[in-house]
Amino acid sequence: MVERDAHMKDATGNPGGRKATSKLKSHRRGTGIDIYKSDSGPARTSLAARIGSLLDPSGSEIDRSARQRAALHARPRRNAVSGGERDPPHSPGGAVSDWKEFVQSRYNAGLQFLNLENMAQDEVLKKHKLSFRGNREGAVILKLASQLTPEVKTISLANNGLSTLQSFSLLNHYLPNLANLSLQNNRLSSFKDLDRIAGRLNKGSLLRELVLLDNPLRDGEGRSLANYKSEIKRRFPALEVLDQEPVLKITFDVPSHASSSRDPKAVHVGPATFAMDMRPNVIDPEPIVTTFLLRFFAAFDSDRSSLRPAYAPNATFSVSANTAIPIRARIEGLHTSPDYPNQTKLTWSGWLPNHRNLARYRDDSRSFVSLHTSGDDIISNFQKLPSTKHDLSKPENICLDAWPVPNMLPDNGAVLFITLHGQFAEEPTQGVRSFDRSFVLAAAPDGSPAKLAGWDVIILSDHLTVRAFSGSKAWAPGPLKVKDEAKALDLLAEPQQALVRQLSAQTKLNHAFAIQCLAENSWDFGRALANFNEVKDRLGPDAFL
Repeated sequence: MVERDAHMKDATGNPGGRKATSKLKSHRRGTGIDIYKSDSGPARTSLAARIGSLLDPSGSEIDRSARQRAALHARPRRNAVSGGERDPPHSPGGAVSDWKEFVQSRYNAGLQFLNLENMAQDEVLKKHKLSFRGNREGAVILKLASQLTPEVKTISLANNGLSTLQSFSLLNHYLPNLANLSLQNNRLSSFKDLDRIAGRLNKGSLLRELVLLDNPLRDGEGRSLANYKSEIKRRFPALEVLDQEPVLKITFDVPSHASSSRDPKAVHVGPATFAMDMRPNVIDPEPIVTTFLLRFFAAFDSDRSSLRPAYAPNATFSVSANTAIPIRARIEGLHTSPDYPNQTKLTWSGWLPNHRNLARYRDDSRSFVSLHTSGDDIISNFQKLPSTKHDLSKPENICLDAWPVPNMLPDNGAVLFITLHGQFAEEPTQGVRSFDRSFVLAAAPDGSPAKLAGWDVIILSDHLTVRAFSGSKAWAPGPLKVKDEAKALDLLAEPQQALVRQLSAQTKLNHAFAIQCLAENSWDFGRALANFNEVKDRLGPDAFL
């Protein structure tokens, strides 16, 4: 991306700021609300610039707006504009023309900015004895706003005492291309209010700037700023500026020459396979590893108490149960396939009471009691787990890596790491589960219970993860095929899925090309749509539905 500077001018012709670069590289705080990068003119200027460009040239843009509004109007009385939605709507009678007069008086066509701040003190509304009470007035205002030309790109609803956004739930319907929105200094306290304007399919994802300063939602006691930002970005994934600060996004420092040879206006389709093949198992030293695993799983399936000597006195064991069915298993229908007729008989009741999935815990004490230490404690826990049957005779169902690491013990001794992925049948249902198991082993000391029981190694750490069955195709040796991008839709975050569907519906691109188009344009819907319009005549029929 080539960084280009452009001087922006306000309505007086004076310079109003510099165009921002396309990527956010620093953590410095923005001054006011920075100007967006774009070639689309006023539609991309920042909200603060639109609000403040005609005001006092000193101070930040948003502050100047606030000062002018304070000078023009007296401080509004508390609850002057009702945030509730249960009041009966004002009977409009012949008032639509009056509301139209109000909307037009508040619109700056040059900035494409509709100023709906502090409506309770508006002289036009006072003259016509109108008041903003709820849904009906909100819908009237939005419909009238949709008829303004040029179309509205920026709205400020600051200083209205709003406690809910129900009145403006049709915002995306009437103003689908709104880029900037200020809700500063209201009484919004719930993220659910934002869902009303984000829309069921995240149509609010087109929003570039949002201001929620001076709302309990952001500034309330006990609020986590990190959680607040996360919730906002989840609802508005294309947001670039939040509360007058840039929204930092993950970027990669790619050398400028990396993309210099590519057509920036082209929609590119990636390779069919990854650059590296899936390699076979790495087992070092193989005799020790295979001997240990064959003996261990035979005992685990038939006589778990016999494993007691194999564990060091300070050994640890934990088991984690991941109950969700993996997406690839759903796609392949593994849990409804006649090849696996017993899957519906499986339950998680035998695994959950003893598992250590920390993401599920609300009580920190569970993290201690579910970590089992000493051989006696480990074997006692083994007896509580469901019976299993591991079939290690089919290498295609197993992914195994083992490697020694020197100087890991107090006496500078080596340890052996083993990671194993595979499947087992759970008794008595014969349903199949996938599992991951990790061991840390050391040489069994002479005269130790392990050595006397015939074990060449002793277990220092053992962790078992039990998962819903997902097959073994993931580690099959050979070229790694890139996943079908249409199926990859299910692997995207929900906001990105919404953008893919929206672009596909508007352009008739299939999901694979819609994903590629959005990815090439940093998941910016506006840029992706513009990119498509530039290259659509050069796309083949395979790109479309």
